[in-house]
Order: sequence, then structure tokens, then C-alpha cells
Amino acid sequence: MTDLLSEKCLVCENSVESVIKLPKLPLTGVYGTYKSDNKFATLDQELLLCDNCTHAQLKHTVDATQLYGKNYYFRTSGSKTSRQAAEFFVKYLNKLFPKRIFDLIVDFGCNDAYLLKLLKNRSKQLLGIDPIWKGRESDFQDEKIQVLGRKIEQIDFKKESGIIPDLIVSQHTLEHIARPKELLEMFFNISNDDTIFVFEFPCFDVLLEKFRFDQVFHEHLQYFSFQSFLTLLKQIGGELIDFTFNFDHWGALVVAFRKTTKPKTQMINKLCLDRFPLKNNKSIQSFFNIFCKQMEATKFALDQLKNERLYGYGAALTLPVLGYHLQIDFSGFHAILDDDPKKKGLGYINLPVEIAHPTGFDYSEASICLTALDNRRPILKKLLNKKPRHIINPLNFL
Repeated sequence: MTDLLSEKCLVCENSVESVIKLPKLPLTGVYGTYKSDNKFATLDQELLLCDNCTHAQLKHTVDATQLYGKNYYFRTSGSKTSRQAAEFFVKYLNKLFPKRIFDLIVDFGCNDAYLLKLLKNRSKQLLGIDPIWKGRESDFQDEKIQVLGRKIEQIDFKKESGIIPDLIVSQHTLEHIARPKELLEMFFNISNDDTIFVFEFPCFDVLLEKFRFDQVFHEHLQYFSFQSFLTLLKQIGGELIDFTFNFDHWGALVVAFRKTTKPKTQMINKLCLDRFPLKNNKSIQSFFNIFCKQMEATKFALDQLKNERLYGYGAALTLPVLGYHLQIDFSGFHAILDDDPKKKGLGYINLPVEIAHPTGFDYSEASICLTALDNRRPILKKLLNKKPRHIINPLNFL
């Protein structure tokens, strides 16, 4: 069910070493009915680190049909945080390229095309590429936006649109790619010197800074540090134009770059070390140990409340991974509350707990654990006004 991803760093091809072992890590991304006789796939996993460029990557890859099959739930427009992240991304593009109208914008990994819809006034044509549209391209009706349900390697831009794109964007797709260096080299080969790339992906530096090891799971194969991505750019003949961080959405790094025949000197050490410390096996183990202690303390607190009206708040698709680190299955929770009415009555294939909508909910005697960790701030703000009996935050950092 799993294959070895690579024996070498997928950025610089140096050796990698195991820094964290995650035996029987559950799969995520699927809502459904709990199956006690089939607890959904749990697969052994490890996080590997390259000491040379500080890139981290998974040891094993899971077949894509198992990870992103027909039951895979995530859609950008259905997630408030993802919609806000798309809006953040557009504001950043507007800052970089004010008033510029592009000829063709391509969104690699477009999901439900929410980002492209936000960019309709910035381009004459827009093209979204994502395998989730395979066989359903005709379902998407928009005079300016075309979607293709194919892999990016199968796309001929000139054949599909008549021109080479002058802007290629991607939000939270690169971390899912097994061979990111080969992918970016391919992008450079099928684009021209005027093509601008703006990519967003979770930043390993921020993951460590905020002790977010719950963000290590099977779907995310790559964990780019700022240094490792700049190293990748240098190797493929690219140069950094600009960057920013979206700390409110997966601790994401947003980078604007292009290919060049005359690369500027990249101040990798200064850019990286001024903001983030060096990473090695020992330091990452220290961060992980702190994370584990926070999980142990949270589990202890939840155990003390087992006879209370205990609820979670936020039905995150990655809840099985949080449960894995807490060493609970949430069976002691009355329900997981979530503001999305579409999730009411759903559950998880691998967790025996139901999702409920909080309309009319009596908070006064409830003890509530924050279970959508990327939404902790807005959820906490809401709960403080509702005044539940207890609020449990699994992580110290907000």
C-alpha cells in the first residue's frame, strides 16, 4: 500500500535521515460513517531530513487513488480558512502586480477553481488544471475560465489556449508532489522567460516554530523550508522575485519566482537565518518532544473531563491525525461541533464521533476542546463569548 518515496533528498539529492517515526499513522481527508470492522487505512510513516538544504520529506508515498479517491472531501470554497487564504493570495498578487492584466493565468491544482474566480478581472483567459475534474470538465460553465481534469504533464498550453501563460499560480499543491524538482523543471521548459510563478505551500520553518507536527501526514509528501526552496530555485535556474508568509493558514510561504539565464546572487543564508534557526536531527527531535508533551497534557486534561459534557469544536479533515497524537479516538466526546451546516450528521470513517451544528447549543455546562487547530483563533474568540465551562487548547501557541 506504500512505496519508498526516495532514498535521497528530493531537492538537492544529498542523503536524508529519519527524524520522526509515525507508526500506523491514519489517513485523512474523508468524512463518512464510522466502520468499526474497518478502521480505514493506518500506514507506517517517517519524516526524513536533509542536513544539507534542510528539506524534509516523507519516507513513504501512498497511492494517489487511495489518498484522493472519490470520497476525498476537501474543496476550497467549502472551507472558510481556505477562502480567506485565497483572498490573502489575491491581495499579495495585487500588491506585486498592481493593475496588470495578464493574457493567460494558469492555476496548477485549481481544486474547485475558487482562486481563478477571484482572478477573473486580472486576466483575459484563465485555465485551471486538476485531476478532480477528470470526466467532468463540461460541468464547469464559465466564459473566461476553462478547467482540465488532467495531470500537468499532459498539458500543452499552446494547444489548449493558443498562448504561453504569463502567470502560473498554485496554492497548496507542491507539497503533494512526489518529484517537485522535476515538476518545476518541466514548468520552466514549457513556459518562457516572461512567465511569472507564484506558489504557496506550508513552510517547514513555521511548522517547527509553532510545534505543528499534526501537520505531518500522508498527503503532504514535501516539507519545504525557506532555505530548501531557495536551493531548489538555484538548482533549476530560477530566481526569487519576492515572498511573504501567511501565518494564519498552515504557516504558508508564498513565493514569486521566474526562470533566468542570469540568476542574481541569492542571499540564502541571510534570508533564512535572520528569520529561522538552523535545523538538524537533534533540534527537530527537541521540537517534537515539546509537541508530544503538549499532547500528553491535553490528554490528561480530557481524561479528567470524561464525565463532563465534552465536545470538540471544528470538524477538521485532519482530525484523525490529532487523535493519533492525543492517543484518543474521540469516542468520549458527545460530538464535534462545526459551523458548516453541510457537515451536520457526517462523521469520520476512522473515528466513532458525529459532527453536529451548534445552532441552539447550550454552552454553559459544556467542556469544549479546540479540534480544528488551524482555526483556533476565530473559534476561541467565538467560544469566549459563549462562555462554556471549560476550553481546552491542545497547543500552547496561538
